Amino acid sequence: MPGPVRRLCHRTAGAVAVGWVVLSAAVSFAQPIGPAGIAAAGAELPVGLEPFFVTGSLIKRTDYEGPSPIKTIPRSEIQRVAGTGLADVLGVLPEATNLAINENTANSDTRGATALDLRSLGPANTLVLVDGRRQAPNGIAADGVTFVDINRFPLAMIERVEVLKDGAAAIYGADATAGVVNIILRKDYTGTEISGRYGNYFRTDGGEKSWSLLTGARRGRFRGALGITHAARNAIAAKDLPFSADADQTDIWRAIDPVKYAAKLLPVANGRSFFDLRSGSGPYATVFVPAVAQLAHPSNGLTPAAILNPLTGITATFLPGTGGVPQGTLGRGNNRASVPRENNPGMPTAAQFVERAYPAGPLSNSYNFQEMVWSTSAMARLGLSANLECALAPSVDLKLGVSWTRQETDTRLAPPPIFTLADNAILVPANNYYNPFGILVGFGYRSLEVGPRIVTVASDSLGLNAVVKGTLQPRFEWELGWAFSANETADTQTNLRESKVRAALAKTTPDALNIFGGPAFRNNPATIESLKVNSTRAGDAQIGLADFRITTLDLFSWPMGKVGASAAVEHRLERFNVTNDELSSVSDDIIGVSPAAAATRSRRDVQSVSGELRFPLVREKGLAWLRAAELNTAARFERFSDGYDSGLKPYVGLRFQPAPGLLLRATYGKVFRAPSLPQLYGGTIDQFLSLLPDLRRPDALTGDSADAAGSPRLVRTGGNPRLRPEDGTTRQAGVVWDVPGRMLKGLTLEVTYGIIEQKGLIRGSLGSDFILRNELTSTGDLVLREPGTATFTNRTGGPIGVLAGADGTTRSIAPGESVSVPGRITSILDAALNLSDQIVRYYDYGMRHRWKSERWGRFTVSSDWTYYGYYAFRRRSTDQPLTSVGRSIPRYRGQSSLGWEREKWSANVGFHYTHRYRDLNADGWEVGRYYTFSAGLGYSFGKDFVLRGARLSIGVDNLLDREPPADRGGSGAGYDQGFVGRPAGRFGSLLLRQSF
Repeated sequence: MPGPVRRLCHRTAGAVAVGWVVLSAAVSFAQPIGPAGIAAAGAELPVGLEPFFVTGSLIKRTDYEGPSPIKTIPRSEIQRVAGTGLADVLGVLPEATNLAINENTANSDTRGATALDLRSLGPANTLVLVDGRRQAPNGIAADGVTFVDINRFPLAMIERVEVLKDGAAAIYGADATAGVVNIILRKDYTGTEISGRYGNYFRTDGGEKSWSLLTGARRGRFRGALGITHAARNAIAAKDLPFSADADQTDIWRAIDPVKYAAKLLPVANGRSFFDLRSGSGPYATVFVPAVAQLAHPSNGLTPAAILNPLTGITATFLPGTGGVPQGTLGRGNNRASVPRENNPGMPTAAQFVERAYPAGPLSNSYNFQEMVWSTSAMARLGLSANLECALAPSVDLKLGVSWTRQETDTRLAPPPIFTLADNAILVPANNYYNPFGILVGFGYRSLEVGPRIVTVASDSLGLNAVVKGTLQPRFEWELGWAFSANETADTQTNLRESKVRAALAKTTPDALNIFGGPAFRNNPATIESLKVNSTRAGDAQIGLADFRITTLDLFSWPMGKVGASAAVEHRLERFNVTNDELSSVSDDIIGVSPAAAATRSRRDVQSVSGELRFPLVREKGLAWLRAAELNTAARFERFSDGYDSGLKPYVGLRFQPAPGLLLRATYGKVFRAPSLPQLYGGTIDQFLSLLPDLRRPDALTGDSADAAGSPRLVRTGGNPRLRPEDGTTRQAGVVWDVPGRMLKGLTLEVTYGIIEQKGLIRGSLGSDFILRNELTSTGDLVLREPGTATFTNRTGGPIGVLAGADGTTRSIAPGESVSVPGRITSILDAALNLSDQIVRYYDYGMRHRWKSERWGRFTVSSDWTYYGYYAFRRRSTDQPLTSVGRSIPRYRGQSSLGWEREKWSANVGFHYTHRYRDLNADGWEVGRYYTFSAGLGYSFGKDFVLRGARLSIGVDNLLDREPPADRGGSGAGYDQGFVGRPAGRFGSLLLRQSF
């Protein structure tokens, strides 16, 4: 089917869907269906008195609400989500502050993967389990931080997801500081189920499609299930979205508030506004006379004699011939020369060069890199799973499982820029065939002929498990388990090879690389192809574990009732290997890409023992003023072969029911996080970064080019074997109230207040800019300088700012005033390190109301919100805490839903909200609030229809077609990809599921 016809069909079907949904929503309530409609309140929970396991405890219980709050997302809700991965289900949870690591972030080390981050403590503090056991992290870490890619688990294979919203180190060990996500896979299934889903945007083509097949059977003592699932998504180009098409966002922010942002909307020294994020390197090259430091760079090893002006015989100060004079008038300092704007023949003379300029439009020296960038990556995922259960004896069962997922993502970036400043001081030789100046030339340039950088990420995940379960007398249940999981990820990107660029620039023949011709000139295609190279960053991770668990509801009896207990021992082996290719990690021969760590292999063993007790505090029939009460206690100890242990991590939980329908609960626990293997043993990376001016030695004051922003700085990153583990404390207190009264029957209100405190917080990187801005307070030991001091006098006509305090605070040095400054920067250490502490205070609010009408069916109303009262960290205990609430972290997020079901029909309306927040560092802009509505309608076909037993669902996300709020962000994307999963507006979907 031709593309325009296909898109027309998509949009027509979507319009019909919208009309149907709006009509049904106008006359009825709705049942949750899309990302904005997930509500744990409406989950189908176990009923009756049969004991069952709940995430957060190894002791069965007969009630769902324990001391720690849990949110369950059952399969019925997962099926209604119009998405391709688990990130679409979990990313909208109010407790999941931001998916900063997500599969659509093109400029990152972890492309193609998504990490869940509860409470904004970082994904390393959220423990991800499958069927109660740990999973191997992604094969490529994010700045040393390991995480589990939640999209590796196909939605069709998931029975339910349980989210424990409390620290759980006493039960599950390290990393469970912010909470636990337990993914329960589908196993006990009989019959066959086939499903297919298609969805697309109303305004652009970002189509998503998926299908799945699950079949299961039972024969005597055996029961098995086999599943296969596939999902795919089309890419969306940034240029197809009005808010991300141009990296110059000046007009967007002017429309938001021209008064508030008046100063930042004005052009600054380089001719661009604060909101103009276009690159200074484009197809109209800028050229200049090289600085001494660039000539003397080890890659060049030259002296000023190398830039003698052939027209005057003396050292060139400006580019010879510019301005029509032998000594030249352009090409020094900020007065750089630019390729002529007119359609020149590709070999302009020196006199034709003009002063660089940054106006809007195609003739600017600024380049809109968004024209080749993809905002949403293309994706394809294939998953296979198989489970087998066998009754070995009347009281002993064997369970075997295997799963495999292959995920591939594809995205695009703009062609790589080539800078003299950043890429080892590359220069155009004087005898380059197209060089009109007769001297070595420094430059900034981007060849559009190269085409976009192509990024492909391939990720393979494997899971194996074997569990033998049985009973020991009627009172005890035991379980012997073994599990292995692994992930291997390879990120391959096309780039330019530095040595090839130098060789092409050095040619004296017409096939030389010509940077002077502008976009109208066409280089020799063979020359362009010779510059390209593929480089791969890759890694793999494995976790193998064996454990033994035993539990009972009746360890012994005491006056208040039976005491429950559990105990567990575990041994696990963790491996993390970095397998970056030599081109990426050793040769440092790629344009515009920081060198990767050299190949490393790391492993460790972990042994743990844990126990849990549950004491009833009142008799089974209760008291008149206390219906039920229990005390839950747990403790765990872990020992790591890295040379440290967790210490004994306790947990205490109290649960009181002073009256029917009223539950009071509180918890206290110690938590623990071990440094990741990459944080401990990751290879050291030495890289030279620009745009890092010496704030204590401004070049305007010293006149030293080594202090300027353009001077390359040696920044060292990598592992730190001296890291200490994190320790922390979690506290929670909450109320759950089933409101009494006939009119309000079925209404439940919930409030939880929590505090998380962490000591020795592990931070993979503070960032070189942050380190320099805070050198006088918390990061002085990370900036290495030449010994001694020097005194300089301000000989300019205006004041010069010199760093004087925290976070870039400066002291103004007036003209004629002198000041003493330290020696030059020799290097910056930005490896993993321990901070002093971090504290988070939050409130969770929940409401759900379920009722049934004989005439109108069943109704559900639910709403869940998270409010951050405080969030701050500091490097040292004497530092002022740096708060983030309202600054990079929205103060609150929420989701609500209305639902309706009657016989074969169901419908829904959902709502998702993220509050506004400001830039963390400079309060330079504010990201507006963002909210979306979703709606849907479902119908089950009867036996008299050809698709008897089939279920058809249609849904619309972002019903009001809202654009994401503008976010300067620094990436040029125009919006925050961590908060906005679907950026292109209204999205319609159709799901058909058939069961046999």
